[in-house]
Amino acid sequence: MRNEVCKQTRLIERKEQCEVAKQCKSNPKKFWKYVNSKSKSQTTNGDIKTVGSNGLVSVVNADEDKANAFGDYFAGVWGIHS
Repeated sequence: MRNEVCKQTRLIERKEQCEVAKQCKSNPKKFWKYVNSKSKSQTTNGDIKTVGSNGLVSVVNADEDKANAFGDYFAGVWGIHS
């Protein structure tokens, strides 16, 4: 049963790819929509917890703050002081 489902899934995907390939000249928007659907990352980085100098734990959820928190952490690990 699993093999049959996999086979049918591959056939459907192959038909979709053929349709996109046939229409790519006349409908480039459909082609790029298909390409982007296959190449975009669907995951994001979750929230991180940091411990401040006063010992309090805080949750960081903004991307810029996450980058700064990781930068501070790795700078401390490697002994780099800014």
